Amino acid sequence: MYQGQSLGYFKLHLVINANNLNLYGTAKLNSGGYFTGMPNYGTSATLIYNTGSTYGRGVEWSTTNPKNIQISNSTILNYPNGSNPGAKSISGNLTMDAGSACTWIMVELVLMAL
Repeated sequence: MYQGQSLGYFKLHLVINANNLNLYGTAKLNSGGYFTGMPNYGTSATLIYNTGSTYGRGVEWSTTNPKNIQISNSTILNYPNGSNPGAKSISGNLTMDAGSACTWIMVELVLMAL
């Protein structure tokens, strides 16, 4: 339905077959929101976790990576979500707003000068 279209900011509740979705802007996961397939992220895409509670990372951040991740609205991102997800990367910013957090199995920080 959205394939090939350039989408700006939009709020997500449920995206079915997101593997057919190309995201170039900002996608915000609010309470009750989730993907059922992996989206394709453009070079400037931002994924915002904004549920206000604990959220188990799913297919929205698995083999494809958004450029930026933001955790907002007192959301706690359960990054492992029951298993070791392996290495993930982002090429932009990881932002955790006040009151928000992320649970990790292990964090490896690599800083690169551009």
